[in-house]
Amino acid sequence: MRRIKKGLAVMLAALLALSTQPAFALETSSSGKIDSKTETASPSEAEREEDKDTSSVDTEKEEDLETGSQNGDGGNAQETGSETSGGENGQGTESQTTGGENTQKTETQSSGTKTASASEAERTEARDEVRFNTGNYEFSVVSQEDFFDWDLGDDYFDDDGSYTINIPETNPFFPYEVQFTYKDKVTEEWFMTPDDSLEIGGHTFYVSAFFDDTAVTQMSLEVAGDTVVVYPEEKEFTNDSGGIMPASLLPLEEVRLTVDMTAYTPVELTQVAISSIFTGETELTADDKVMWTELYEDDYTISAPGDILDLSYNTDYGDCSWEMIVGDDAQLAEENIRYIVTLDVYETEQWLIPTVYKQDVDGNWSNVPVAEYRYDDYYDGDDSQRHPGR
Repeated sequence: MRRIKKGLAVMLAALLALSTQPAFALETSSSGKIDSKTETASPSEAEREEDKDTSSVDTEKEEDLETGSQNGDGGNAQETGSETSGGENGQGTESQTTGGENTQKTETQSSGTKTASASEAERTEARDEVRFNTGNYEFSVVSQEDFFDWDLGDDYFDDDGSYTINIPETNPFFPYEVQFTYKDKVTEEWFMTPDDSLEIGGHTFYVSAFFDDTAVTQMSLEVAGDTVVVYPEEKEFTNDSGGIMPASLLPLEEVRLTVDMTAYTPVELTQVAISSIFTGETELTADDKVMWTELYEDDYTISAPGDILDLSYNTDYGDCSWEMIVGDDAQLAEENIRYIVTLDVYETEQWLIPTVYKQDVDGNWSNVPVAEYRYDDYYDGDDSQRHPGR
């Protein structure tokens, strides 16, 4: 009997224990082993599920309130927002609103950064620029804002928008040629005198030069009652910051000049006078000496400003060159400068075209073909032959 009671007590205890433990479902795996799966969740998990359901209900209420605010007028929306801001849901709404403001601020800052970057990109090129070249370097002139604020250009315009070009060489010959570039348009312009000015791109350009009165810097000739300006040889502009002067045939400095005489006949070219000749700011007078000869000849004619020169020789092919030395009448004096003056003239070989007529016994005139004709003004050094058109 005592054993039976003891057994009943053990069974009762087991039953009581089973009522507090989770139930297990037994399944047999393919390997024949028994696996167990929990069917009933633990109390802690159940509590979390209950909290989640409660939170879901609160969220639905908050969404209903927000929906009501949106469907109402503006004033109701403001009142609803102020009423819900007191509770937990209100705090959540405020948090969302604050987040939106931060987003807007971030976008604004980002937009500002893009605008600044675009502005900087635009200022990699000057807004107002004129480039000029006096021979071998292209110089950029920009506005004061572009120069100081954006570090653009080589120099800047004056307050009145003008600019003065400092000519790099000493004793430059005028007219003086300068190449300008404005909005990708390239032009070659001439300053006729040291006091001349030019308008380029809405800006006035001047020049400044240094003269030591040792070289001819301006010259004009008088022919057939006209004054013809002598120009320097046209430049070949480069942008290499360097330059090589052509070697002189003599150990004298050499300057090449040109003058347009295409409007004058060989007869008129026999009576050419030096109208004016300047060395810097000083105009030569009758006391100053000018030596002339045909290029590569040694027979110089010594004259003074105002004297008559015969420049009619060797014009057959449209141009002829003369050499001029101003200064000491010893043509190879070290301080003298050789000026090679090229005359552009009418091709005199075609200057005189003869037309021949004959008259018959009845007094009628008819044209006679010309078999050959030639105008020759070549000079071979013999003074007895110094007469054009022989």
